Amino acid sequence: MSYSNRQPIKTPITIMVITMFIIAIAVLFFFSVPQTYFDPLYIKLLNRCESCSKAETLAIDDFKKGTYQVVAWGLISPESPTIDVAKILERDYKIKTVFGGCIRQEAMECYDTQMRTMLVSKFGETIYRNAYEQAKKNNP
Repeated sequence: MSYSNRQPIKTPITIMVITMFIIAIAVLFFFSVPQTYFDPLYIKLLNRCESCSKAETLAIDDFKKGTYQVVAWGLISPESPTIDVAKILERDYKIKTVFGGCIRQEAMECYDTQMRTMLVSKFGETIYRNAYEQAKKNNP
């Protein structure tokens, strides 16, 4: 048998090392995805909203402190009026828009619903419609 025809010997240790390497890469990828693809404000808020009841309480506490945040769901493109509406809400009402991506989270929905209800009671029922109409006017 010549030297070039030899097959490498696969030992259990080699297989275990390769498997551990692949698992380490998968874990690093899993924990880096939220930081890469989501709004950092969303990640921060998501980590605080452990359940629906806790999220609602958190929204009430944030509202009392003047920390106004609403969640926008779906893919956002630069041409989307959502970006302009978010800028108008932040400029005129100090309401930050947190972009949550396509998959809705129940606790985040609870936070958003509670916060929007309180914001409407403070600023009026037409707050979002006015911001949208102003955004359309700015970008025909």
